[in-house]
Amino acid sequence: MARSKYYDLPKKPFNPRAVHLYDIAAMILVFAIALTLMPIGTTVDFSAGFNQKSEAYLQEEYMDLVSVFEEGDTSSGAFRTLFMTSCLQNSGYVYETRDGYYFYKNGEQGMGYYLMDDEGNMERADKQEGDNPLGLIIDGVCLSVMENGQIFIDDLDGKSGLMDAYVDLDAEIDYAEVAKIMLSSEISYRDAAMLWHLIQQEIIIGFDGDAVWFQEASDGIHRIYRATEYEVEEKLCWEAEMWDVMVIDDRYLIHAEAGNLYIYCLETGDAVYMPFDEWTELGELLQLAYRVNVNGKIRIYALNSQKPSYYDLSGNGVEMDQMVRMDGVNGEKVYGLYPTGIYDTIIVWFREAGQYTHITQ
Repeated sequence: MARSKYYDLPKKPFNPRAVHLYDIAAMILVFAIALTLMPIGTTVDFSAGFNQKSEAYLQEEYMDLVSVFEEGDTSSGAFRTLFMTSCLQNSGYVYETRDGYYFYKNGEQGMGYYLMDDEGNMERADKQEGDNPLGLIIDGVCLSVMENGQIFIDDLDGKSGLMDAYVDLDAEIDYAEVAKIMLSSEISYRDAAMLWHLIQQEIIIGFDGDAVWFQEASDGIHRIYRATEYEVEEKLCWEAEMWDVMVIDDRYLIHAEAGNLYIYCLETGDAVYMPFDEWTELGELLQLAYRVNVNGKIRIYALNSQKPSYYDLSGNGVEMDQMVRMDGVNGEKVYGLYPTGIYDTIIVWFREAGQYTHITQ
């Protein structure tokens, strides 16, 4: 007798090839129990497809983000760590973190922050859709201020958006009040965004954990103030066309002027400058940067159009080691220099067209 090309009808009640009414009833019961045990206020929404979030889900995500913004805070210690390098004064293109490095770049998923791990793998760290602005990455979130003053936040875990909160871009700056905020053990995300804005405007130019340094520039006159929780004091007043003005570790003020690097010791009043206009092999000065090492040693970088260089300060006035030319870097292809590092190892990142390269020293 020829075998049937169909399966035989099941004769055992637990044959896996059959679905019985009690199977369906059991599934309905389990689903009903799950809905009963679900926390009150939880939304179940089946309206969106597998690759698209529903409006209800997006609204729930946004409310979670609002909670992060309103309830989160950072501290002066976190800002102090960031000011150990010039990452904030250099617009926040590179941040170092215990998990790797954040780079602001234009990648396959648009402009935003990409995280590079220890093995060199890079993936989008902020919201995975479109372009996000440059910002302040601190304590696991990214904050930024838009052109109209509205605050943007990204939790670096898939959620980002504009808050119903603004920084007053036209407000008169109260140095004492700003210093009080920056020296606090708890700084709200709203205030942290305000501090980020003042740093980007080159109004806050230095912070060492005990004092905040401010610059007031108008009509070529630069006034430099030092503010603590007790007083605000004008320290310097210069008439010059200065840029990249930065105070390092409450000890040195550096700036670019007339194409040259100037270094001023705040403790002794001594000053020195690097005459790039005479050193034609280095080219035009484009950017300044610095890093404070764990032992307090300060290294200052100058990115020039032909070749970058750096200078190690001894800590004794403006005394320094000899200039070191970074011969392995073609300055003509580089338009950003960002020092980071781990302990006594300094890693310098150079931003080229669409990518970052680094030199470990």
